[in-house]
Amino acid sequence: MNIIRITWVAAVLGLAGPELSAALPKAAQTITTNDLIRHIRFLADDKLEGRESGGQGNPEATDYVATHFRKYGLKPAGAAKDLLQPFEIGLNAALDEACRLTVRVKEAREVLEIGKDYLPFDNLDEGSAIGPLVFAGFGITAADQGYDDYARVNATNKIVLILRKSPDPDRENGLFRAAAGRPNQHALFTTKLANAKAHGAKAILIVDASKKRQTIGEMSDGGPWRMGSKKDSLPFAFVSYEKAAEWFKSANRDLAKVVDGIDAGQRPDSFPLRSLLATLNFKIRRDKATVSNVIGLLEGSDPKL
Repeated sequence: MNIIRITWVAAVLGLAGPELSAALPKAAQTITTNDLIRHIRFLADDKLEGRESGGQGNPEATDYVATHFRKYGLKPAGAAKDLLQPFEIGLNAALDEACRLTVRVKEAREVLEIGKDYLPFDNLDEGSAIGPLVFAGFGITAADQGYDDYARVNATNKIVLILRKSPDPDRENGLFRAAAGRPNQHALFTTKLANAKAHGAKAILIVDASKKRQTIGEMSDGGPWRMGSKKDSLPFAFVSYEKAAEWFKSANRDLAKVVDGIDAGQRPDSFPLRSLLATLNFKIRRDKATVSNVIGLLEGSDPKL
């Protein structure tokens, strides 16, 4: 959502003492409660539909702000000829038919079903990768805590399979305990992606192995998993717990036991998933829309400055 932010000079007349009121610049004293409420009511009105990027209310709100900036005498900034700075954005990310994830386990080759077995993130428009799979625990490197899921595996030119979240985040003395209702920074998708990229990975597959995990079908709404506005070139996708458990079994390991062991010991347990080769091709389609920043310059009045 593109939210129009406006900085107003607010005066607390009637709430401040007489000394403060007397010291306020004359310009600030011209701001009235009625004016502020009038602007807020217009910009917060339901008819603007939240000023959503690409929605009909967004340009109406943009024009409103620009009109008042001009009325107040604000000028275009820099070399711009107008207060409006238009730019194009992508909207309504959708999975293209070209998306494909194939995994070869020894001699058997399986094409996974999108929306059931795997779900790409929307962190890139198009990307592909092919390589052997390695399991890199929770995908965390935290030198200050003596923890590194990548210490005993070589992720260079590999596709890494990692776990969602962090080791036992609710544990009182856990290394990566969640605080104030917010996950630890090492549990964030962006942190995991950056760390995998730093270790030379070609792509990431992530599995939710927590007790309250969702199925891929529950995660999917017909589109990719939304990661935000930041885009990255590394293919990234959720895989189902069931598929990941099958891959572990082929490597003579048990996914549930491995996860329990990492949680209990707060120690990494990473290893290559031998005889597994993955091929990914991801493509995300997006609608295009043009939106605008509103930038106004209020020149200073000091002749020296």
